[in-house]
Amino acid sequence: MIGKKIQNYEIISLIGEGGMGNVYLAEDKKVGRKVAIKIILPHLAKNEHVRDRFIMEAKTMARLQHVNIVTLYDYVVNEEGLFLIMEYVDGDPLDEYIQNIGKAIDEDLAIEVTKQVVSACDHAHSKGVVHRDI
Repeated sequence: MIGKKIQNYEIISLIGEGGMGNVYLAEDKKVGRKVAIKIILPHLAKNEHVRDRFIMEAKTMARLQHVNIVTLYDYVVNEEGLFLIMEYVDGDPLDEYIQNIGKAIDEDLAIEVTKQVVSACDHAHSKGVVHRDI
């Protein structure tokens, strides 16, 4: 996927892999900003039920505006697949950060991170959204 373009987004590198798809760092060539693109796995993207659910989830995600939730900029459904175009947040995932420091995180930091996660979940719940991966 590296170097491939999806509309005006050029894929730069792989960020992560999951059960439903992969997430890539890309550049929006129109406005010159980095974005994250989640690409649903091809065999799933061909399923009509998955496509319908994808569109519904993208529209739901677009309603979530919170400092601790990445912003959905756009979504693409075409013959090549299903793509979520999202805000790119630079940094390490929390699990990698903890592993890299080699010890439990400081209690104050743990409390602050927990508050941010709970705040994001509360906002999502207020919009009728339950995050299934937490």
